[in-house]
Amino acid sequence: MTTALPVAAADRQLALAVSVLAAEEMLARLDGRPAALEERSGWAFAQAPHAAEAARRFSRASKITEKGFRRYAAPNAVQLSVVGIAQACVPDPDGMLHDLLVAAIAECEALIPRARPGADAATAPRGTVNAGASGRPA
Repeated sequence: MTTALPVAAADRQLALAVSVLAAEEMLARLDGRPAALEERSGWAFAQAPHAAEAARRFSRASKITEKGFRRYAAPNAVQLSVVGIAQACVPDPDGMLHDLLVAAIAECEALIPRARPGADAATAPRGTVNAGASGRPA
């Protein structure tokens, strides 16, 4: 979302900015800390100040549940981000999307423990990825 916010068309920026605030709020709630913009979100808001201010006004009046965030807000934010970047008037939207995908995969890999090499999927702990020799899930 933070990658898409500065480059997306103005009509998508408000929805993306609201999505950033919702994600920040949800992360803070899950971490048990006060909500505050992380550095990357602050940078994106500085690039789209009108959308950021409108999102802050809008978000004061609405709260999201964890279930609502997982079911609706998060998937919609991803879709908005991808379409916003794909349709952006920037020199290399495909490169931006590639870099975004690579970064998302790296973050997921950091959060999901890998099964031991040679471990069979039936004995691997739930939620682990059993990667073959290629590094891809087996």
